Amino acid sequence: MDLLERYLGAVAALLPSAQRDDITAELRDLLLNRIEEKEAELGRPLTNAEQEAIIQANGHPLVVAGRYGSQGPLIGPAVYPLYMQALKVSLAIGALVTVILTVIALFNQPNQSRVIIQGVHNYVSLTITVVGLLTIAGWLVERGVVKLNFLDNWKPSRLPPVAPELPPLPGLPILNSLGSIGSAPAGAPKVRAKSRFESVFELVVTLWVLAWWLGFTPLPFGELGKGVSLIPSPIWASMHWPIAGLLVVQIAVCLADLLLAAAVRVRAGLALASHLMILAVVWVLWNARPLFHVDVAGHVDAASRTGLMASIYVGVDIALAVTAVIAMVSAGREIWRLARS
Repeated sequence: MDLLERYLGAVAALLPSAQRDDITAELRDLLLNRIEEKEAELGRPLTNAEQEAIIQANGHPLVVAGRYGSQGPLIGPAVYPLYMQALKVSLAIGALVTVILTVIALFNQPNQSRVIIQGVHNYVSLTITVVGLLTIAGWLVERGVVKLNFLDNWKPSRLPPVAPELPPLPGLPILNSLGSIGSAPAGAPKVRAKSRFESVFELVVTLWVLAWWLGFTPLPFGELGKGVSLIPSPIWASMHWPIAGLLVVQIAVCLADLLLAAAVRVRAGLALASHLMILAVVWVLWNARPLFHVDVAGHVDAASRTGLMASIYVGVDIALAVTAVIAMVSAGREIWRLARS
């Protein structure tokens, strides 16, 4: 019975420890009965080949362990709807950002076909990463490792009112399905919604700044008059694409304000990402000071030159500090909105 013991050992290694002994004993009795029935039918002991055929017919150890084990679904029905909503929103936002970055790259790279192929490759990689991470998160929620309190501590009275249907956006079925995602419950904090004019204005200004940053819109920079000009330090060249990416995220925030007015969590998440990126950029720039070098014409005396440089450097430091404080406060507000929504 060496074959039987080896088979049972292989199955037992794949079973939960709490059920291993009972299942192994049940499986041993089942197979021994089959062997005895076959021996009674033939009137003789079975050969090793005949025993192996009976054991093989019972199934591979992996299949048998799955048949006897108590494994549940990877993501159960209680978590699956939330998992799918998070997947749809993440992939839609990723597609939007990928398209914007690809369009920008088309204006800067001579090989347009390579840019498009790279954009598709980036989105496929993003999709695999997002699906993997969300599946792991869903598995952790399903197994109780991560607790989602709002799934248990909820009240029907806090559900959002039924919003009037918006006219469909022609040719954009993905965006049509996103309008109600992430709606804030009745008890969520009241946040003043931006008007369409504010959102459109911010979108236009951000697009214009992005076009200027990428060199499409000429704008004089650095000339302060009276023979004084600012020369950017090398850090600005290193931060060219990170700042462009920050502007793209801010464009996504503006588009979310316009198209996903009811999606509080989506808009708060995008805004939080934008503020965190601002903090990262400010941190890099702060550690790379001075950010500008002052070029002064020869007729300006040394004392005036030193005072002018000090004033400019202090002004830049103050601007960076104020920007960091505003970004931190805004990030805290978005975290609070996400926690309360």
